[in-house]
Amino acid sequence: MDYQLKNSNSDGEKLKIILEYHIKFERIHPFSDGNGRTGRLIMLALMLENNLTPFVITVENKAKYMDILRNQDIESFVGLVEPLMEEEKKRIIAFKKLSNLQI
Repeated sequence: MDYQLKNSNSDGEKLKIILEYHIKFERIHPFSDGNGRTGRLIMLALMLENNLTPFVITVENKAKYMDILRNQDIESFVGLVEPLMEEEKKRIIAFKKLSNLQI
């Protein structure tokens, strides 16, 4: 995966690689408990390490997320995640603006 990420040509390509590996990790289910949390934490770390906006799988998106994992549907995963990344970008920008205010 490191090789693929280092040699990727775009953020979109990096995102797809990270999401594909997340699906693979969740499919092997390596631990008796905590696989989902661990997998999402690894995915978050990879997003940050590769300068991609992190995202949160909300309760509203959980069923779709689980369906995507079950079907190993990378294109739907990208489609789910991209708007979530945009939401987080807006939230980060708003937070930065607030933190710059003199209170």
